[in-house]
Amino acid sequence: MALDFGNPSNLFPESKKENLGFGAESKENIYSINCTQFIPRNPDVDNVTITGSNCRADTNGIFFYASVSLPHEAVISSAVVYGNAAASAETWIFRKVSHTGSVSDRATGNINTEAIMTNATTIDNKNFTYLIFTSSLDTNDIIYGAKITYTL
Repeated sequence: MALDFGNPSNLFPESKKENLGFGAESKENIYSINCTQFIPRNPDVDNVTITGSNCRADTNGIFFYASVSLPHEAVISSAVVYGNAAASAETWIFRKVSHTGSVSDRATGNINTEAIMTNATTIDNKNFTYLIFTSSLDTNDIIYGAKITYTL
């Protein structure tokens, strides 16, 4: 006696290519950067307060940067740096740096404004490193962290 189940696709109607784990479509991933990963660079790095929840400029003219470590061949679609309302007047830059020192700015935006990568940036860890820089922050401007959206 043979069992007839009819059309096999009726057995598992929710089975789709993206749910099977092979030949799957790319899935959106999020890379978070905590404020403690932002490093003050000048003029005087003693004029900052860094806690577990924010980095505050205690004087005018403080710049911050954070290293970005994403998987090789990840494709970045957007990025944003978060801060308090006062910091929204300042900008951030997503920068690609070659191992020989050449620099390419891949995205920029105001703090608290997400920037969509118009030319998708594919991470190439063999030849480049990646950073987020802020412009000069004013007294009491605060950075909370950053978020990068990417696919593999």
